[in-house]
Amino acid sequence: MEELVGAGVFYGTALTEAPALRGEDVVVVGAGNSAGQAARHLSRFARQVTLVARSQSLAESMSEYLIGELGTLENVTVRVGTGVVDAAGAGRLERVTLAVAGSGDRQTVPATALFVLIGG
Repeated sequence: MEELVGAGVFYGTALTEAPALRGEDVVVVGAGNSAGQAARHLSRFARQVTLVARSQSLAESMSEYLIGELGTLENVTVRVGTGVVDAAGAGRLERVTLAVAGSGDRQTVPATALFVLIGG
């Protein structure tokens, strides 16, 4: 992923990036309030937002109101117990591979942006 930092992969939020993602697919990694707020904000612009969290539940690290709001957004998918194992593209991020913990199941999803919001 390192070669894609700044070319679709961002460590931290980039609220200024959101309008440029209109109609695009976006992945947000993290289980805390920052990740939830980023997913909510990005949902106003992106076609699809996938929130990925390694933990089995968001309840331990994200505010209840925010979990509820994310659940009402039609273009936000929350994937718990899942991690990002690869990101690829030709000069710019094009896809992200997700893996379900413990099962070995993998899925590659289209993504023009990946926001990594883990640890504070």
